[in-house]
Amino acid sequence: MLGQRRIAGAGLDTFDIEPLPLNHPLRGLDNTVLTPHLGYVSQEGYKVYYTQMVENIKAWLAGNPCG
Repeated sequence: MLGQRRIAGAGLDTFDIEPLPLNHPLRGLDNTVLTPHLGYVSQEGYKVYYTQMVENIKAWLAGNPCG
């Protein structure tokens, strides 16, 4: 589908074989963005993740595990 351009493009970060083999057909397509399984990583994402984690720990310590 991607190779035939029936789908205009794709951003992919999870594959059935990790890491994606060097000779995999997806690597040759100019309408794909391929990232290791870290496409979600950003400073903003980590800030939200760790803030929520600390809030969850505080709630658990206070006897309110559901926040």
